[in-house]
Amino acid sequence: MLIAQGVAVLEGDEAGLFAAMREFHLAMVAPCPSQVLLKTLQGIGENSPQRRITHSYDLSTDKINQVAQTHREILKAARTGDPEQLIPALARCHDVD
Repeated sequence: MLIAQGVAVLEGDEAGLFAAMREFHLAMVAPCPSQVLLKTLQGIGENSPQRRITHSYDLSTDKINQVAQTHREILKAARTGDPEQLIPALARCHDVD
């Protein structure tokens, strides 16, 4: 998933970036037993305004490296099963610079 995001950015493929990011987020939520949460996230991904928001993303190398690092931290924290590590990593992912 992270590789797909990087390739999409390098190729200037906003649709590919959107698809890779959607796949990452759905994979993170998939183990959750809440079908409401899963369906909500799926619905957001199918939402036209959300797709348009993707066009406003900062696709600079620095920003993409920051997002990739944060996603790696999320995956590492998720694997531990420790919410004390995971929650801050999730919060950093959606910080607005």
